[in-house]
Amino acid sequence: MRRRSFLAAIAAGTAASLSGCLEGEVVLDVTESVQIPAHQGWIQEIDEVDGGGEIAYAVRSDQARFETFYFTETAALQTYQEFTLGGEEIDEPPEGDDELRAIAVADDERGVYEAALPGDGGRHELTFEGTHYFVVDHSNYGDVTVPDTAEDLSVTVELEVVEDRL
Repeated sequence: MRRRSFLAAIAAGTAASLSGCLEGEVVLDVTESVQIPAHQGWIQEIDEVDGGGEIAYAVRSDQARFETFYFTETAALQTYQEFTLGGEEIDEPPEGDDELRAIAVADDERGVYEAALPGDGGRHELTFEGTHYFVVDHSNYGDVTVPDTAEDLSVTVELEVVEDRL
């Protein structure tokens, strides 16, 4: 009887200690207000993750629609920067990871435009190899049209990246 109680206690302790590891370690937690110049973007480099992980984000603005991109290759980010900073026309601009790309939609109840992923409030699984880049775009790079007379865009960014630990 004592042996079973002892083994049950060991199993419960092991499960409790592993449960924190299975959820992972937060390696990036950004919550900030950002001013994005017209026809440019805000870029967050993600380089602390190795292997598997998860990401969640919510970006809100009470001014205008915007778009988010998630680039897994530095060359794709450089193309984005050439367009937004240099004004170079690009025939087929890379749009990054389709699952993580979003166009802000109006939330009439809250009076804001919001782009969030995943929509259920959880996290999206990712495999990380190298540096990734999260971009909040206020240019004509993607599908959202920004007028020539656009002003800087104020957004609130909430971004969390978790590295799986075992």
